[in-house]
Amino acid sequence: MPVTIRHARFPEENSQVLALFAAYAESLGVDLTFQNFQKEVASFPGKYASSQGGTLLLAEVTGADSNNNDANANANRLIGCVALRYNTPIWCEMKRLYVSPQARGTGTGEKLVAAIIQQAKELGYEGMRLDTLPEMVAAQKLYRRFGFEIIDKYYDTPLEQTVFMGLRWSGC
Repeated sequence: MPVTIRHARFPEENSQVLALFAAYAESLGVDLTFQNFQKEVASFPGKYASSQGGTLLLAEVTGADSNNNDANANANRLIGCVALRYNTPIWCEMKRLYVSPQARGTGTGEKLVAAIIQQAKELGYEGMRLDTLPEMVAAQKLYRRFGFEIIDKYYDTPLEQTVFMGLRWSGC
């Protein structure tokens, strides 16, 4: 499955990004109200705009599915996303890493993480933070493969078991 990682196009792809974010939120099984999730999706690109120090990347399957006669239906499918936003002058925060269930195990998550780290470096950040849930074991393994480590909490959350991770590549 050929997968391309690319920047989201706003406002043209608002509805597609919204669908991915909705699938992400549903997959968590927690209420994201404390993160102002509804405001976030209502204001795309919002904190993920380049003018705000952020970016939003999409994973897109390119090429036709040989099991489907409608080549156009599968020529450009969005199967995942990841974003970063400004956190401090030296830190950005990875947000909304999501790969659709049918694309899991294909390396798409790894491609998204590698691409978002590269974007962060290009934007001049010295490190990246993220939060995740304890039950997201596969995601935590992926983050560790890229060098993320457990860090102290960097914001208050009502989810007591939130796992905070960070990766610093310069200014150590």
